[in-house]
Amino acid sequence: MKSSSKILLTIILLLIAFAGGAYGYGAYFFSRHFFPGSTVNGYNCSYMTVQETEALMNREVQAYKLAVETQGDGREVIAASQVELTYASDGSVERMIREQDIPLWFLEFEQERSYDLSRSMKLNESHLQAVVDDLKCMNPSELVQPEDAVIVETDAGFEIRPEVPGNILDRDRVTACIGQAMLSGRVRVSLEDEGCYYRPQVTSENELLVRNLEQMNRMGQVIITLDFGRQTERLDRSTIKNWFIPDENGDVVLDKEKVRAYVKEVAAMYDTRGTVRDFVTYDGRTIQVSGGDFGWVIDVKKETAELMECIESGQIQVREPVYKDRGVSRSGLNDIGYTYVEIDITTQKLVYYENGQPLIETPCVTGNMMQAGTGTPTGVWKAGASEAPKWISDGFSLTAPIVDAFTSDSAVVFEEPAVITDDGQVEVSYWMPFYHFGITEGVNRSEYGGDKYIFEGTTGNVEIPPDQAASLYGKFSEGLPVVIY
Repeated sequence: MKSSSKILLTIILLLIAFAGGAYGYGAYFFSRHFFPGSTVNGYNCSYMTVQETEALMNREVQAYKLAVETQGDGREVIAASQVELTYASDGSVERMIREQDIPLWFLEFEQERSYDLSRSMKLNESHLQAVVDDLKCMNPSELVQPEDAVIVETDAGFEIRPEVPGNILDRDRVTACIGQAMLSGRVRVSLEDEGCYYRPQVTSENELLVRNLEQMNRMGQVIITLDFGRQTERLDRSTIKNWFIPDENGDVVLDKEKVRAYVKEVAAMYDTRGTVRDFVTYDGRTIQVSGGDFGWVIDVKKETAELMECIESGQIQVREPVYKDRGVSRSGLNDIGYTYVEIDITTQKLVYYENGQPLIETPCVTGNMMQAGTGTPTGVWKAGASEAPKWISDGFSLTAPIVDAFTSDSAVVFEEPAVITDDGQVEVSYWMPFYHFGITEGVNRSEYGGDKYIFEGTTGNVEIPPDQAASLYGKFSEGLPVVIY
């Protein structure tokens, strides 16, 4: 038993001694060699010493080539000699070995370690740049500029024209990527994977682009017909497309100023207030009458807002513009219609027409021609709301003496004054206003027509006999055209 125990103890001691020796040898060995599974710049350096590793690096550098992969499966090769790539020993290999976890060397057999010696590699930067410039993928004649996906117009509407990837390279980035790949010993580098190509910023899947396409097609399909009676104006995509602008978020909206400009243009074509009109007088003459406040006037501000709302809603419709003021008729050039008051200053005649028939015809007295600012204004005017009776400011008929310029002895002619109040007001039985003046009966006046208006005229109002004033008052309505020439 004692003999067996001694033998067993001896074996154990031998095994321990062997294991210790093996461990010590391994620690000693790997203090001067790389662990198994070690690569330096991509080269297998397992169990190699510093000298062996550096010798391998020098050999491999001489034969080193880098495959440069370009867009569309292109491939170009750069040799180490082209850029004067060399290995310069700087103690890095020795430091790598020394920094291995030597005490645990026996656990490293199934491990893999990769080391980078790029700092120990050198190349000629100017040669590298020249090589990059000579690459086929950098040839200017072969380059295609990248283009963003954009919305374009077609016969059917709008659609997205896809982006063009292009093949323009960022030269500085290409140089840096190739240089780093060669210094680190990589055998291939993909310029596409490295992000060296300039790419479109907007693709056909871009959310904003798709949203804007839908918005433009919705608004572009709108057809709005502006109704001006016998004439119409058609508003469709051909015009609306020019009003698209991006807002602060990039979304397509309507340019309010361009819509307003369009409305102003239409208003200039169809507004009639103050325009020159051909007018057939009571005695069959065709004359031109201009000025006045009667006629069609588009409300530019409100019509702009309405038009934008209609377009944005995507509705096809026929509509009348929003008017600030209206005439009577939209039949051709005649916006006056056939019911109106006509006043001829030259013949001092007032005629009231109803549906084209003269129902009232009477002499009148218009504004005094011999005093500045007292003439009855010519033009086509819009009647205001009539009143009976009404107190008005004095001045509708002369109450002061004037000199008769036609008498050789400069005799003074008086007209019997109307009854006026202390504050200059006079009461009339019938007041039918237009502009800042009105049609009324002549207070304390017995004669009308002729040339009385020249010296005995009013300060702008139109006076007619009381019975005619009563008749006209019954037919006078707000908005009635009053034509004065």
